[in-house]
Amino acid sequence: GSGAAAEQETPRWEAPAGLGSFIASGSEDHNIYIWSTRHRHLVRTLTGHEDVTSSISWNPRLPGLLASASDDSTVKIWGRASSFDVCYQQPP
Repeated sequence: GSGAAAEQETPRWEAPAGLGSFIASGSEDHNIYIWSTRHRHLVRTLTGHEDVTSSISWNPRLPGLLASASDDSTVKIWGRASSFDVCYQQPP
């Protein structure tokens, strides 16, 4: 190989129908970014994880609800007003 490190792509998911034209992305800077595809700009930055935000998913039944998982071993559920922490620990 060339010895160059492969770039890690951050996964992105489109919001479910009914929420509008938004994309959410997790990041190595611990944040979640919500982007408007219609206006092509960042509309919200969600903070709270203490390590890489490695996975995100929109709730398919409740528009506006987003789950994020981090390498800090937490899952956060984000709504319009706040977030709720759900702790996850690796099984022994």
